[in-house]
Amino acid sequence: MNIQELRQSNNEQAVIDLFKSVDIESVNEFLDHTFYGYITTQDYAESEEAKRSTCVFTYQRLKELFNSIQ
Repeated sequence: MNIQELRQSNNEQAVIDLFKSVDIESVNEFLDHTFYGYITTQDYAESEEAKRSTCVFTYQRLKELFNSIQ
């Protein structure tokens, strides 16, 4: 393993350790409060559809990430 691979491995482990210290319930509550109300609102213009899709994708990926860590 070269020095760059070692740094990458250390960085990945540091991020994993950080996420493990996060209160998953609080994260889920934050994600629901921040994203879920927006993505379930039907009062958006067609020009907002791209932003809505990005928001849905972000919400789903963040929920999967934080829920998979435990």
